[in-house]
Amino acid sequence: MASKLPLRAVTEADSAKMAQPKSLKAAAERGERELLVSMRNEISDAVAAGVPPHTLAPLMRQLRDIDKEIRAYDMRVEQSQVESGYTVENTFDAEAL
Repeated sequence: MASKLPLRAVTEADSAKMAQPKSLKAAAERGERELLVSMRNEISDAVAAGVPPHTLAPLMRQLRDIDKEIRAYDMRVEQSQVESGYTVENTFDAEAL
């Protein structure tokens, strides 16, 4: 049985939460996932801008490791939600309207 959350309008506070942090420090203050995503973005931007050949392999390895950490974090959160009984239904039922 899915949990019913009340619908409400998005506020400016909600929008501020969703905005990308401007620095790694700001991301770290928001939480683990935001920091990992910011680190991944910084590395991918550096690689896209061009890095010396001797740094490419280590950066790509770090990028892969950070991506794995993000995916593991998301899986832990999802598992925690399932265990607590919170689920989000991703299906649309026009009959429900």
